[in-house]
Amino acid sequence: MAASKTQVPSIESRMAESAALKWRCIGPSRGGRVVAVAGDYSDPMTFYFGACAGGIWKTDDGGTYW
Repeated sequence: MAASKTQVPSIESRMAESAALKWRCIGPSRGGRVVAVAGDYSDPMTFYFGACAGGIWKTDDGGTYW
């Protein structure tokens, strides 16, 4: 059985995709301030954020649960 290679998108194509995104407020309106957000290039469903009140939060399902 032959092994197959997995293609990984280039950083340029990922940056182009990210540039097309538009941020929008989905609430809650008093949920607290976020001071930093980062995504995981190897997993498009994983994000981290740092809250102003403290704590680092992670989602691995695109933001449904943190």
